Amino acid sequence: MMDRSKVNLVIDALMFFCVMAMTGIGLLVKFVLLPGKDTWAVYGRKVELFLFGMERHQWGTIHMIIAFVFLGLTVLHIIPTGR
Repeated sequence: MMDRSKVNLVIDALMFFCVMAMTGIGLLVKFVLLPGKDTWAVYGRKVELFLFGMERHQWGTIHMIIAFVFLGLTVLHIIPTGR
């Protein structure tokens, strides 16, 4: 059994990757996969924006799932071990 400090180190690393993924996806949705009216203004009305076969709403769903994982990891990080 690992001691609490090692467990927290693993949890912290996973939280870091979650934050980086949320930041990257947030920037992707904000600046690359533009919403409809912004896409029309920049590219015209006949353009659909995708990255790796997914559009902005699918990326938003992944963003939300990662956020829930992050919240779960935060709870695991905070709760006492019971010893």
